[in-house]
Amino acid sequence: MGAGQLEVRLDNESLVTLPTDYLQAGHVTHAYAISGHKAQGMTTDRALVLGDEFPLPRVGLRRDVAWAGREPALCGHG
Repeated sequence: MGAGQLEVRLDNESLVTLPTDYLQAGHVTHAYAISGHKAQGMTTDRALVLGDEFPLPRVGLRRDVAWAGREPALCGHG
């Protein structure tokens, strides 16, 4: 991998190298990931709540965490 390139691991575990010109053209947006608990009380312009398909109690997205993730939007803050 050269300078200015970005290596990405896809869902199928394969690696893809994005070239510098692709990145400089604005095709990739960087973001931050935090837990739902850490995000409580935050104000953001946009939020994506990601849950998985595993049933409770194994991993799954609990109701209280899912509600906290959408509450600001319901209150007109999101």
